[in-house]
Amino acid sequence: MKKAVLLILICLMTSVLHAQEADTHIVSLVNNEEWFALAEDLPLYRDSMQANYLRLIAEAMLAARSNRIGTQYHSPSNP
Repeated sequence: MKKAVLLILICLMTSVLHAQEADTHIVSLVNNEEWFALAEDLPLYRDSMQANYLRLIAEAMLAARSNRIGTQYHSPSNP
């Protein structure tokens, strides 16, 4: 029983760490103004991001940089 609980806790901790890793990666790209890298990485990390406001900030910055104010930015290949 203790082993099962320990295994579940380890699995939960690794999933939380992955979400934090995605958030910190996107934040560093926004802070360093690496817009092309952000355009490539945001679709990959969008589902694993923990904080929704970071996703919205990243999408807004990409939309502003590509002159798409008022539309949601999805991916670099999306016109």
